[in-house]
Amino acid sequence: MKRLTLIFIVSLLISLLFVNCKKSEKSPAEDVTKKSGEVEKSSDTQDMLLTEKEVQNFIKAFPIFKTEAEKLGEKFKGGDKNILQAMRTGKEAAGAMKKLNNVLKPYGLTTESFFETYGKVAASYGMLAMGGPNKYYDQMIQSSKASLNVPNIDKETKKEIEQNIKDLEEQRNSEDTKAIAKNCTILEKYKDEIEGIFNSD
Repeated sequence: MKRLTLIFIVSLLISLLFVNCKKSEKSPAEDVTKKSGEVEKSSDTQDMLLTEKEVQNFIKAFPIFKTEAEKLGEKFKGGDKNILQAMRTGKEAAGAMKKLNNVLKPYGLTTESFFETYGKVAASYGMLAMGGPNKYYDQMIQSSKASLNVPNIDKETKKEIEQNIKDLEEQRNSEDTKAIAKNCTILEKYKDEIEGIFNSD
């Protein structure tokens, strides 16, 4: 898992290095939006949402991406010096970026969107593993409320706990939490596949 994490970091660095060069490349969705004259941007909450198709494509693309990323990782053996040298010249990074985008293209993904989806899946799966956001916040709220019953609790501590309960209740009912809950509903259908991804060596 440690090796795969390093590969992801290297790939992400490459992605960030070339993000400015790739700005001219628009996704089909962006093209449609532009042609229709729509200029409304997605909110942060909307950007958090997964679609079932996105999850399906991510699951299919992951082993392909992993194989290609491991090949890429071999080129960066030798420590930070080699990585920095490759980043400076940009030659190997450009070729690697192209290869990664090519293997992801059949699944409707780019390196950048792959990592975006990876982040959303990881965050939502983590919450799913704890029983989902509603259960998680309910337990946190109940635990905080129970701490109010501690004998001889001072006023300042009580006030802090009450504020914490209020914050937790607001977060539980927030749009972000609702988005995570929707993601968890989708990921529940693919729990075994997602678990296999995060437990892969």
